[in-house]
Amino acid sequence: MKFFSSLLVTCALIFSSSSAQAKPAPKVQLETYLYDRRFVSGAPLDAQLVVKNPSHHVTQLKFSPDRRFEVQVLRVNNKQRHLIWSAKKPFSVPGSSLRLDAGAVQTFQMQLLEAGSAPLLPGRYEVRSKLTGSPTASAPSIGFSVEKQLVWFDFDGTPSRGQVGLTKTITFPIAVQNRTGQKQILTFEGGQSFDVFVSNEAGRVVWSWGATRDFVGGRRRVMLQPNQKLLFQAVCQGRELEIPGRYTVQAVLTSNPRLYSRKVPIEIK
Repeated sequence: MKFFSSLLVTCALIFSSSSAQAKPAPKVQLETYLYDRRFVSGAPLDAQLVVKNPSHHVTQLKFSPDRRFEVQVLRVNNKQRHLIWSAKKPFSVPGSSLRLDAGAVQTFQMQLLEAGSAPLLPGRYEVRSKLTGSPTASAPSIGFSVEKQLVWFDFDGTPSRGQVGLTKTITFPIAVQNRTGQKQILTFEGGQSFDVFVSNEAGRVVWSWGATRDFVGGRRRVMLQPNQKLLFQAVCQGRELEIPGRYTVQAVLTSNPRLYSRKVPIEIK
């Protein structure tokens, strides 16, 4: 009788242990996406992080302090860290949480490098991302390359100032020039050659030249002879900005890799 009692207790313990093991801790999936895989030295580096709850139950992510992610950029050949995104950000909130329903997806945008900041040298790099809260998750590393900028691209003069109104316009002259002694080839993935973005003082883009235009065409290559210069022009109606104030303008050559102009301040009165 004692034998059967011991056997029942043992079986109960095993069943209890198996039941506990049958309920794994809630897990989430983390993925990192880059706008492109080719960049020029000095260009901005933007990333998108996607958190997914693949389970059939609600997952509560807890963060302390309010640092949800840590993103590292490493050189491929020597694994030297060149950037830790979280190290540049102030985190003053004591803690936070994020609820993810079953099958829910949460997306986060972040700029790892701003245009004109300390550039990455030409070479191959990889991005590693992870959740810093509980439960933890790491994204598969994603690689990209940085190339030396061989052609000059910027505003060709200062953008004109304008006033808000139905008839007032702001003109943005843009130029790309081959300042080397050799032919250079620009590769475009579609019919669009450039774009211009106007951002308010909060950094939010309030106008884009290409947002309301349709571009026709496939992949194409444009050859620039030594010292050859191409000119573009974007025009913004003052009424499209609506609110007088101070703005920042930046042009982008939509080649592969992309080229970025300096940021120019303008004021609408």
